Amino acid sequence: TTGDGTFTGKVPEGATEFYALYPYREKSTLNEKVININLPAEQNAVKGSFADDLAIMVAKADGQGKLAFKNVCSHIKFTLAEELTDVKSISLMGNKAEILAGPATVDMSDGDPKITVSITNSAQTYVTLRNSDGTALTPGDYYFTVLPVNFTAGFTVILSKTDGTQVAKKTTNSRDELAERNSILVMKPLASSEYTEHMN
Repeated sequence: TTGDGTFTGKVPEGATEFYALYPYREKSTLNEKVININLPAEQNAVKGSFADDLAIMVAKADGQGKLAFKNVCSHIKFTLAEELTDVKSISLMGNKAEILAGPATVDMSDGDPKITVSITNSAQTYVTLRNSDGTALTPGDYYFTVLPVNFTAGFTVILSKTDGTQVAKKTTNSRDELAERNSILVMKPLASSEYTEHMN
């Protein structure tokens, strides 16, 4: 969506360049035109969309002080089949343990975001969607939010059920659709019969 808004803040004396991060993150910092961000691996499930706090965007002000925000992350659309009414969480991980969430830096030196994941103890190789109250998810479409990633050996989706069991679907084909920011990969809808038993 598009729209206009006004941002206010304290400007250091002598500042000539201005950067913005949305939504607000208390622990994010700016250092030499590089913004530090953190994408949570545990994500609140929103049917048909993704949680507002996951839509990380950055901007560099132009000469008139206007900000054109650009998406940092990408998304994977997943459809929970109608017959799967007992799923309490959906997890996704790359088959080569690719980093999907956690800390990253966004280089804004030329105004176009360049994202680099941070390989630290806080880096996460999975993302999980669940309801904040722990109830079962309503069948339908959901979106995983991930840092830019190239799945060189495919990925695995794991469904955790209310009875404590898990089922999974593994893909093995290389998928590079999300190697750049602001991309969406749409997974083929899967029937419950296409999942196999998975050990936690």
